[in-house]
Amino acid sequence: IRPKIITYLPVDNYFLTLPRVQKLSVVDTSLTEIHGRVYSQLLDKLDRAVRSKNQIIKNYIQEQILPDQIVVDSINKDLLDSSLAIWKIRGDFFAQLFQHRKMFGDWINSSFKDWQIDWEITNFRGLKLSIKKIDENFNWENWLIWSELEKQNYLQNLFTGLNFKALWNSELAAGKVLFSANRDDFQWLSKHQNASQILSRGEMRLLALYWKEIVRRNFNESVSVIWLLDDLFNELDSTREYLFFNSVKRENDFFFATSTRKVNFQLDTFTISNLTNA
Repeated sequence: IRPKIITYLPVDNYFLTLPRVQKLSVVDTSLTEIHGRVYSQLLDKLDRAVRSKNQIIKNYIQEQILPDQIVVDSINKDLLDSSLAIWKIRGDFFAQLFQHRKMFGDWINSSFKDWQIDWEITNFRGLKLSIKKIDENFNWENWLIWSELEKQNYLQNLFTGLNFKALWNSELAAGKVLFSANRDDFQWLSKHQNASQILSRGEMRLLALYWKEIVRRNFNESVSVIWLLDDLFNELDSTREYLFFNSVKRENDFFFATSTRKVNFQLDTFTISNLTNA
């Protein structure tokens, strides 16, 4: 049985401040860890469709080569089908982050309350809007109780009237594909402000750890989990470092944790020699 490995690196601390594409990559890496080939194959299908259509758009703009409509229709179907499947999986994960928000609130013990995840997807005109703006009644509590069919229908209804032929002119003007899940973005908000502008460096670190903990909770209980935690305790106070690390010790099978300073609680330590001999 292959164990699940969860890595935590210092660069993860500030993923919310990354450019959109890199931040989305963090989401997709986490979801690939959870769903494996199911999710990676969806990403591959979407990527192939986006690259194929971008090439068709480029050929038409530069060479005035008329695309074969059957080929274009097939690519558009792949774009829509893979995007809907990816959106459903991403929505499930964001809803879980929201569902367990009290745990994170207890970890940081600060004024970071009333927080929300504002998920942005492209509408049928190729404009990136938050789901809340597309549907003012949307909330994560509803998403959590919907069936798989209800989620699928909801996402499809967001794009009622989707017309790829009408979108084509906009894509020609932009020179690229405008409608697909690769254009997603999300903002972590607290009282309508971006969390990256509110949280301290230590709190941002705990937010990254909270994200990883939600990933872990998605694994089957029978699966072994190994944490690889690099430079874990820097910038955390003793209470917060103990709160997190105690949960790692209690709920996981095996871990490596490194630190650039001493911790304030009892911890078994091993030298490189010990590990080599083991």
